[in-house]
Amino acid sequence: RLLAELERRAGRSGLLTAVVADHGEGLGDHGERTHGFQLYDSTLRVPMIVHGPGVAPAVVRDPVSVVDLAPTLLALPGVAPGGGGGSVGIGGVDLLSSGAPRSPVAFEACHPYHSYGWSPLFGLVRGADKWIDGPTPELYDVVADPREDDERSAAVPAVARSMRAALRELGARHGPSERIALDASHAEELRSLGYAGSAPHADALPPLPPGTPVPVLPDGLERLDPKHGLHLYDTCQEALALAGRGRPGDLRRAVELVDDLLAHDPANPSFLAHASSVLLTAGEYERAARAARASLDLLDTPSARTNLASSLYHTGRGGEALALLEETVLVHPFHLLTRLQLAGALADAQR
Repeated sequence: RLLAELERRAGRSGLLTAVVADHGEGLGDHGERTHGFQLYDSTLRVPMIVHGPGVAPAVVRDPVSVVDLAPTLLALPGVAPGGGGGSVGIGGVDLLSSGAPRSPVAFEACHPYHSYGWSPLFGLVRGADKWIDGPTPELYDVVADPREDDERSAAVPAVARSMRAALRELGARHGPSERIALDASHAEELRSLGYAGSAPHADALPPLPPGTPVPVLPDGLERLDPKHGLHLYDTCQEALALAGRGRPGDLRRAVELVDDLLAHDPANPSFLAHASSVLLTAGEYERAARAARASLDLLDTPSARTNLASSLYHTGRGGEALALLEETVLVHPFHLLTRLQLAGALADAQR
């Protein structure tokens, strides 16, 4: 219905259509259920289909990027200059230009870094060769080995060195991803769509150019490779799901899971905050308060603050809880749960 109405307005000969996805889903491939933690093709490869005037039937088999979609669409109606494989000033290239360079393509997974303090992953694909740079570097031939089962860095060390050097040269040329400062209203608009507030380390950790050495932890240890932390993330999600059901047996199992989680990664503020949520639901308020305080000592987030406030309230320290919420609403003025809890605490104080 959408395309039919657009064709009615633009005419079939004037309608340019593009279909693309932002990412795939792991669905268990290489141990990843969802996306954002690893750089295998199960989450990187997406459909990209362009149809309309000036687009001849063709299949592009070289690696390309969604960054190239905007310049390609702009060049077709002549809105911006294309051709010759050159940039149109917004990043990417016109893919329909005969001279467009389509390789290499860079990619990254920084969610583990900004949300859990683990190592980020950076990667590069050049022709059939795909390089994933992290604590455990990986090299694949994605043409001969599309499932990425045969890691080849030891077998072809010269290719591995070349890919690492190409990625680092790219990072040196472009620098880290840009960090954009938003005013409160724009930040709230993004937050209302669910696209903000999910990266507690974002302000504490510097953005990194691709291929650069990752800063070690304060104790000098190397940051965790995300592939080795996936089971911890899965454990955390399972504990939260069980706690959400609220049944006694599920709550006991959820507490066991967060105990195991913190035994493996005891200084992770995200896991500590989630653990405090589970312990709150299970009625273990003193333990919930300790987990929330430990999370806050590492990283100041509104969820850790509200969990601590709830724990204080349930252990008879309503005055401390109210003071903490009043402070939190000043520090995080757009955090809805803080305002809801503050309203409840004020109502209780007036009874």
